[in-house]
Order: sequence, then C-alpha cells, then structure tokens
Amino acid sequence: MGKWFKKLSLLTMTIIILCTIFRPYDAKASKSSKVEINATYGIEGKYKGSSSIPINVEVSNTTEKDIKGTVEIRVNSDYGDTYDAYAKEVVLGNGKTEHITIPINLGEENKKATVVFLEKDKEVAKKKILIDSGRVLDYDLFMGTLTDDFNGISYLSDMNFEYDNNKFGDVGTGKVTNVPLSLDQLGGNIGNFEALDVIVINNFSISKLQEIHYKNLENWVKNGGTLIIGTGVNASKTVNGISNRLLDLTVGGKEDKSINILGNNLVTTVANLNINNSNKELESDSDTLIYSVKKEKGRIYVATFDLGTEPITSFHGNKEIWQKILIEDLSKELENYQMYGGYYYNSSSNNIPMNKEINFTLIVVVFFIYVLVIGLGAYLILKKIKKNEYLWIAIPVLSIVFTVAIYGLGSSTRFKDIILNQVNIINVDEDGIGTVKGNIGIANKSKDDLLVEEVEGTSLDYVTNNYGYYGDTSSEPTKLGVKTIYKNEKAFYEFKDNGALNLRNFSIIGREESVGKLETKLNYVNDGISGTIKNNLGCNIEKLFVISGSSIWDLGEMDEGKEIEINKMKSSYNGGLEQYSYDMTNDYYMGNRNDNKYKNLFINSQILTSLSQELDNSGVYYIAITDKEIDYGFNFDKKKLSKYDITTMIGQVDIEFKDENGNLNYPAGYFNMDIVTMSQGISIDRGSVIWGNGTIEMDYNIDNNVNVQNIGFSIPSSNYSYNNNEEIEIYNNNTSKYDKFELKTGKICDISDFKSYLKDNTIRVRIIANQEEGMTIPQISVSGREK
Repeated sequence: MGKWFKKLSLLTMTIIILCTIFRPYDAKASKSSKVEINATYGIEGKYKGSSSIPINVEVSNTTEKDIKGTVEIRVNSDYGDTYDAYAKEVVLGNGKTEHITIPINLGEENKKATVVFLEKDKEVAKKKILIDSGRVLDYDLFMGTLTDDFNGISYLSDMNFEYDNNKFGDVGTGKVTNVPLSLDQLGGNIGNFEALDVIVINNFSISKLQEIHYKNLENWVKNGGTLIIGTGVNASKTVNGISNRLLDLTVGGKEDKSINILGNNLVTTVANLNINNSNKELESDSDTLIYSVKKEKGRIYVATFDLGTEPITSFHGNKEIWQKILIEDLSKELENYQMYGGYYYNSSSNNIPMNKEINFTLIVVVFFIYVLVIGLGAYLILKKIKKNEYLWIAIPVLSIVFTVAIYGLGSSTRFKDIILNQVNIINVDEDGIGTVKGNIGIANKSKDDLLVEEVEGTSLDYVTNNYGYYGDTSSEPTKLGVKTIYKNEKAFYEFKDNGALNLRNFSIIGREESVGKLETKLNYVNDGISGTIKNNLGCNIEKLFVISGSSIWDLGEMDEGKEIEINKMKSSYNGGLEQYSYDMTNDYYMGNRNDNKYKNLFINSQILTSLSQELDNSGVYYIAITDKEIDYGFNFDKKKLSKYDITTMIGQVDIEFKDENGNLNYPAGYFNMDIVTMSQGISIDRGSVIWGNGTIEMDYNIDNNVNVQNIGFSIPSSNYSYNNNEEIEIYNNNTSKYDKFELKTGKICDISDFKSYLKDNTIRVRIIANQEEGMTIPQISVSGREK
C-alpha cells in the first residue's frame, strides 16, 4: 500500500510540474488576477515593417477598488541580454475597462512581445502576444482612410501597381491594403499610424481635428507620407477652416459641372479652391480637378470633387486616376527602401565638435617636466642652498602647481552634466523660412540615469545603430535597455545607469526656423560661375558649397553679412558630393588635426555623405555648414549642458545660364537622367554608381525651351570612373540603332552629329556593364539658345 501511495504521489507531482512547464504560450491572465489583459496589434490587424507597430491593449479591473498602474510592453532589444520597454500609465476604475494603444519597434526577426500590467513596479498581470499574420509587404501600399462613409471609397482598395521590373526586379504587383482610421489613432503618438504610406480624408468633419492631429499629420507628411483629401459636395465639411499648418487653402464655393476625366464626361459637384504653393495634377478644360502640395519628403493631394459620391464611385477610371498619381511616389519610396543611407547622418552626432582635441604630446611633455622638477630639480636646488629639509613642503606645492597646469590644458575637453550634440539640417525656402530636421546625440558626463523628454510640437524618435543585427530573439532577456514612456501626448526615453559619455541618438522633426537668405546673383558661362553671394542667414558660414549635378564649387568660409564677388570660378570638384565627402575624410586622417582648418572636417564630411544620399540633385543649390545654434527646448531640469551645434542649410541658388550674347550654357549634371530599362543584374546606388553585370538604358531630357546647339558627355572623376570593361552607346534616331561612343574620365566629349541622336530634346544612352567594379553614370552638358 505504501509503495502504491508513493508512486501515486510521484505521478501527481510529475503531472503538476509538466503542466507548469508546458502551459500555453498565449495564455490569458489568471481568473484570480486583479487585472485582465487582452491585446491585438496593428491597425485593424494590419501593420507594415518592423517599426511603429501599434499594440492595442485592453485592461480590465476585476476588483471593487480603483487601480493605478502602468501598461508595459516588452520586446527583445538589439543588444545582448536586454529588453526594451514601452509604457503608459493608466487608472482603472473599479470594474472598468480601458483601451490604450502603444507603438513599439520590433527587430526584423522578432515576432514576440509581452504585455505586463505593473502596480507599484510589481507585476500584476502578464500576457504574451505573437505578431505574425497581417503584415503588409514592403512593395505594397498601406492606406488608412478617415471618413464617415468607408464603403463609398472601397474602390481604392482594388488598386494595383505595376512596378517597372527593369528598375526593381521581379517584385510582383503592388497591392493596396486600406483600413479605416479613427481620430484616436491620429492623436497620441505619431507611431500609432506612422507606418501608413497614404492617408485619405474624405466626407469627414475637419472641425473635429485638434492641434495634436494637425501636428502629427504635418510631421507624418514631411517625413514622406502621402495625404489625399476629397472635397466637392462636402468641401465645407472636409476642408473649410482647415489649419494652414497643413494647407494654405480657401474655399470659394462649389457648383455642379460637367468635367472630362480620361475622355469621359461626368457631371459632379466641383469645389472652387485656392491653394497656395500648389501644382495642378489633373485638369478638365479650365477646371483643376486635383492639386498637389509638396512638403519636404511628402505630398498632399487635394481633389476638387468628393471621392465617395456618384458618379465618381462607379466611374470605371476612378482607380486609374490615383494609380497614375501614386505610382511615382510609391516608386520613389521603393527606391529609398532599396538604398540605405542613414549611417553617416547618425554617426555625425556621435562625434562631438570640441574646440580642440586633447594634445597628448603637450601633456606628456608637461608630465616629463613635472617628474624632472620634482624628482631631480627640487632636490638639486634645495641641496645647493642647503635647504633639504624643505623638500616635504616643496614637493606637495609643486604637485599642486602642475596639477592645476594639467587641469588647465584639458579644460577644453571637460564636459558638464549633460552633453547635447546637435547636427541640424534646415531646408530653406524662398522666404527664408526653414524646416528643421535634427540628429541629436545625448549623454551624461558620468554614469547616471538619463531621461530625454520629447519637446512639445515636435516628433522625437530614438535611433538605434543595429545595422541589421537584432540580437537573440529566442531568449528571455532580464535587463532593461531603454524604456519609452508615453505621457500627455509626449514620449519620454529613460536609460537606467547610462554609461559615461555613452551618446544616445535621436531624430527630431516638427520645428520651423526663420533663418534669412543666402542672396545669390550668379551667372554660369564657359564652365565657370560669376556674380555675387551675400550671407544674410544670420550666422557665420564655416563651409559654403554651390552644387550642380556632380560639379561642386567650394567657396570656403563666409562671415555673417559679408558679400563676396566671384569671377569665372571653375568648379573645385567634378566627382559628385559623395566622392567629395570621402576625399574630405581622407584629408582629415592625413592632416594635422590641431590645425584650425581641420576643425569639424570629419563631421562635415559625414554630413555631406548623408546629404548626397538624400538630395535629388535637381537644379543648382547651396549647402552652407554654419555655426547657428538651434534651441529645440529640451528639458533636463537644472542640469548644466555642454551644447554643440552644427547646422547645415540648403536652398536653391539664383543663377542665370545665359551669357551677354543670349547663349545658354548648362553644366554637366544639370539635366538628370531617367532610367528606361535596367537588367536585374544591375543596380545603381545614391552616388550614381552602376554596379553589376547587364544593360541599362536611360534618357537625358533637356528643357523644351532650349534650342540645342551642342551636347557634351563626361564621366565625373571619382573612385568609380570609366574603364574598358564598359560599353557606352548612344541611340541613333536615323538608323534606329545604337552607336558606340568613346568617353574619357574627367573630360567632356562633344557629340559631332548630335541632331542624329536628339529627338524631342531627349537623348538615349545604353551602357553595357561587364564587371563588378562600380562606374559613375555619364553626365551631359548642354549649350544652345532659347527658343
């Protein structure tokens, strides 16, 4: 009997242990728990990418008392055995349920998250979730719609996008995932909807939008989002009274009209709109049907008709309209997805621009003198004057003197409580108003907790430098990395025991700055620029560049208010901005870093490298690296700051290409190329360098107002120049064949019979690449007269 009892006891214990070990992964909180948790992810179960994934949490209080606690979502971080947490405080009334949304970032390989409810820092309830199905592919379009009639514009969900396989390879057909949006999702943190590619607002009362909605929408558009607004019969409801923070728009009534779209006559209500700084995307006779407004990386489209009423909803061409408009924006986003360029910009804020680096040679010399004076000098001198008994006084006094001296030598490299290193980029418009994008490095001078608060009116994001590594996603981490706290529509980033001088990187957008203008009156003639430049930017310029295509004019320093005159100045470099920045980096490492001319050279080169990957290289523009200070309004309580600013301003240059005889001259690279076809074995990076094996065809489009008289081809001098493994051919319109064309790096080669190759001011070039070394794309220079 005893043996059977022992066996039964052993079996019971085994079953209990196994049940404990193998309990369900997604188990709900215990019925006896004070708080019950349920969680979903995404917008209507859909999400895109691995960042800004909204987690929708439902927490219920099962007790008869109010509970104040914190909802915390934990995910494995990028660094070893640590996890990142995303938290929001909540007050649960007795028997009540609260719904909150918290955006999180996941690594590409991670699919797990844990939702925890904490009361006084103690876990009360926990629930694990698996983020798996519902992901929108990177090549598809993720759309959200804010409307009172979602079904009325359901046709937008049926759009398909045919990508150019010659450009992007066989990525398939792009599809649209359209989900309904609520005002709550547009409020709070921008991460709740940041992953959306397109937002549509139609038949919705714009008066419901508050300042937080406008701030989030504006920052989302500036960061690359596309906003579509329908008006028409509901114009007074949808756009009348819209904040000029988003659009400078007035409504001049509405009327029923017969409009022609894609050859079809439709009678519908059209709003009479006046939108400043807009372009016309679609017209019908004298009526503008769709306007567009560019806002930094993004764009706003405004239709003068309602998107969800008849006859638009049943019109067979309604999808085609938006497919044509959106495919260009989507293709650009796809190009950005394929070409990464954030490393240099992030790195720039990791390099603190100290006034002078530590002069180790000088410190060694001082220390050597210190040893000689104390160890030998003091002894010999006191021995000579027969005062050896004073050594006990002389040595401490001399030690203090030399300690003060060494302390003084290192004074330029001593930091205060908080190090705030700001690398700012300002895109300046024609009125001297700039939108600021900042890359911020923040650190403590010694090991301590670090709390960074998002500035009101801006969007602040923590940036990790994982470069594709996301740590071990299978383990259960035990140590907290960074904690993101959402409170009062702001984000707070908390780093416990942050290491001394451990810079944390952030990106910030949403600030405007009145900066003045760089007044330029330039003329381009015979490969050189002439004219005047006056610095009215309100600060000193440490480095000024004028750039056209791959041609760079380095104008050096320029004090505030100073005007300089340029006379037939040849370009300083013709290899493009990215290659020029590499040369600056080499100069930094090869030169004397204590020389003033090398001050900030390394950081400047990183800024230029990043800009070379972001700018579209159209027209002629300036880059001014300045000493302007930007006050974002960061709050570190009463801690003292060591603050550093490098502010780069970018704007268009007023330049004339006509000489005194009326001849037009355009520098190499002024007219960009457009890809026509490209083999899948070929790729082009942001430095306009061709890689791989295969064939690429491209068109160079010259302005139609130019009566072309000469075309010259050249390949910029860079690390990726022309070699014999490449074949460059130009399409001959007379023979309908390609003719081989010989080029030499750094030299302009004119086309002898250019009229045979020019059609409708377009010239087509084919390159046959047959090697793994890069080659820079050829550029054209053009001369002629105005038609």
